[in-house]
Amino acid sequence: MRSKDVLIPHVAIPLTFLAGGAGGMDMNEQDTLDDVYDCVQAIIRCPEGYRPELPGFGIADQTFTENTIDLELIADKVRTWEPRSDVIYEQTLTGFGLLEDLVKARVSKLTMTTGVPSA
Repeated sequence: MRSKDVLIPHVAIPLTFLAGGAGGMDMNEQDTLDDVYDCVQAIIRCPEGYRPELPGFGIADQTFTENTIDLELIADKVRTWEPRSDVIYEQTLTGFGLLEDLVKARVSKLTMTTGVPSA
């Protein structure tokens, strides 16, 4: 979506510039499922400490962790930084056995009713 097609624009992730016509950037309507998903993606993909204005934002590097990726750490960070989301995580080993983990995150948007989140 171009910014002119969105009432309250929020930059989509990954950042994409659109060609042709007036051009512009790819946008999501703020507070939609796409917007929440992109916010969760930003949290998971950002290395902790990368944003000096938000020191706790992102995930600590887990490259050399002894066992598997710490899904509880990821879940805590997402709950802290994106309270509009409800995320289900799955972790499986890939074809490389113990050398690589695959983490899938399925995101749904929480809706607010009377100030109490409900799915």
